[in-house]
Order: sequence, then C-alpha cells, then structure tokens
Amino acid sequence: EHLGHPPLLVDGFVRGCWRIVRDGGTATLEIQLLDPLSDSDTEAVRDEGASLLAFAAEDADRHDIRFGAA
Repeated sequence: EHLGHPPLLVDGFVRGCWRIVRDGGTATLEIQLLDPLSDSDTEAVRDEGASLLAFAAEDADRHDIRFGAA
C-alpha cells in the first residue's frame, strides 16, 4: 500500500513513509509510522512537517499533520 511513498527518516533510519493529501483548501501531511516515535522525535517530525507543508502546499488555506500506523 505504501510502496512508492517517500520514506520518513529519523536520525538516518527509515521510521515510516509520508504523503501530502489535498482536500478542498486543506493540505494534510499523512505520516504512516513503522513503529512509535519518542515524544522528542514526534515533535521534530511535526516541526519538519510544518516546514514541508509551508513549502509544498503554500497555497492551501489550512495545513494538518496526521500520524498513523503502517
């Protein structure tokens, strides 16, 4: 199901995959984790995700980040 989605790297290790989904004026970064992240890693991924959405979906009215299990 996730074949072809970009990998999520944390400290050089693949920890999941991600994609940006648009629905109306909302751009959502969907992150599918292979295993749970620590609180500090989750915060770092959220920060990077927000930067990614600001760049890749700057025209969206709303940005969202969702985590799920692979």
